[in-house]
Amino acid sequence: MELLQPDWNQPKPEFLDVKKLLASAEIRPLEIKSPILGEFLARLRRNHANGGAYLFCFEVGPSSVYDWYTSRNRWSFDGIIDTLLEHPAFLSQLKEIDATAPIASGLQQESSFLLDGRFAALLHLGGAYTQAQGDGREEKQFAIKVCEEMFGLRYGEITCNMSGAVWTPWFYGIAWDLTIMIFDKRLRRVWLFVITDTD
Repeated sequence: MELLQPDWNQPKPEFLDVKKLLASAEIRPLEIKSPILGEFLARLRRNHANGGAYLFCFEVGPSSVYDWYTSRNRWSFDGIIDTLLEHPAFLSQLKEIDATAPIASGLQQESSFLLDGRFAALLHLGGAYTQAQGDGREEKQFAIKVCEEMFGLRYGEITCNMSGAVWTPWFYGIAWDLTIMIFDKRLRRVWLFVITDTD
């Protein structure tokens, strides 16, 4: 599949057009059947036993607005990432975490090259009642496998956004709240990862 590249002649969409066009964009939830990702979630749920963890994946059809913002890594800069999360295709899948519109996720862009480290830390450090064991090598190696499974280690072809905000009642408003949203420019996929725990 061809990598999504910015068309520098295309003007920035007006905000009202963004809301209208995103609402009509074709977004399809994808079923996650990967044993590696299943193990990843199972491990996180064990060490965040008073909270939980979810991973969602979506495929986005042709959309001039999606292409404009994704190719330029501009979702969080313009504050419209929550408009995408409010799309019916997203909300229909996010019932498990009590998501409803309007959404104020607080997602901000972070370096995609640090994502496996963030996953490794979650596995190694755990939640409120977990104590780290070992030197973290196994967790780091497994986190790299998770990233390989999600986006083929194409760190330069994804945009990563993170937040510790409480944007649904599912979160506890404590140190272990985390949302990560990943845009894959080649596969036109959006990954959404959420985790929480409490003491």
